[in-house]
Amino acid sequence: MSTQSTSDFLKFANILTETYGIDTETLPQIISELMEFAEKMTITSSEKKSIVSDFIKKAISGSKLDDSIKNNFLLLIDNTIETIILASKLNIMSKNNNSKLNIKNITNIVYNRAYALINENGDVSQNVGLIALTLINIVEEYKHISGSQKKQVVMTIIKRLAADTDNSQLDLLATYSGAFIDTLVAAYKNKAIINEALKIYCKCLPCH
Repeated sequence: MSTQSTSDFLKFANILTETYGIDTETLPQIISELMEFAEKMTITSSEKKSIVSDFIKKAISGSKLDDSIKNNFLLLIDNTIETIILASKLNIMSKNNNSKLNIKNITNIVYNRAYALINENGDVSQNVGLIALTLINIVEEYKHISGSQKKQVVMTIIKRLAADTDNSQLDLLATYSGAFIDTLVAAYKNKAIINEALKIYCKCLPCH
């Protein structure tokens, strides 16, 4: 696929926001797809992050979301972008834990690992997205439970961590954990789907 320009990015970004709308469920997916598009642009990594961040922040500010939700998302945007970038580069399918533990035991074990990690690293305000990414990576080791069960385990742990630690960023992550988890998993698994969407876009609008 040919290199994308800034005007191509803005056209694609506007199409995404018009198609999906801006809400708590669609915003993480929009960010993920915009980052995929930005990767096709011949600009630096920091410029790619900036163009996505600037567009998303303007879209949020101009949306019909409640002011409190707008403020929450504005606080999480840059962290979300960094985490999606990392998620797209990793492979969470390589490990395999053969322990046939039930959901409760898995939740407790992974929670204890995550809580210890937070205590070791002190203030994690700038890395809450990486906590979610780490949890997904750990839970993926348990191949005998379903995808929906894994998601529920991660959401439960994030909510417990938010309740057991004094961290406003973890509180925000707990509030929007469902959509955030879906987006991180998509960054691992669905790059082909996003790339196909870009191909369709370029058929509709000339790409440079």
